[in-house]
Amino acid sequence: MTYMQLNELNQNYKKSIMLWLLTLTVMVFLIILIGGLTRLTDSGLSMVDWQPILGTIPPLNNNQWQSVFNDYKLSPEFIYVNKNMTLDEFKVIFWWEWGHRQLGRIIGLTVLLPMVYFTVKHGVWIIKKYGLIFLLVCFQGFLGWYMVSSGLVE
Repeated sequence: MTYMQLNELNQNYKKSIMLWLLTLTVMVFLIILIGGLTRLTDSGLSMVDWQPILGTIPPLNNNQWQSVFNDYKLSPEFIYVNKNMTLDEFKVIFWWEWGHRQLGRIIGLTVLLPMVYFTVKHGVWIIKKYGLIFLLVCFQGFLGWYMVSSGLVE
């Protein structure tokens, strides 16, 4: 491989890393924005059950919606704040929270999958240099789960 080919390969690699980090930056901005709107709409506790895998599928029929709504009715937020909420009103806050959680999952995958790819392609030093990003995303997911679970008790 000539120096010119090696330099071109290095430039493509740098562009890929930069695109990856820019994408993550935009996604983090979006999740902050959606998280703020979720908070402003009081939607943050609408999903009382945290299911990392199965939680990606929203209720698909009226029976499932009623079941999720019945679970929400047992939460302190419903009992003390939203006791007159209808199923249609619940669906609005549910979708905000669901969207926020989906974006969080996508961010996790957007950190993990390229990091694995770059590590396999370019070496373990990628994890050393960018692994903290993955740990911070995992920690933020844990904090989100903790905030919701702690808000579901009196």
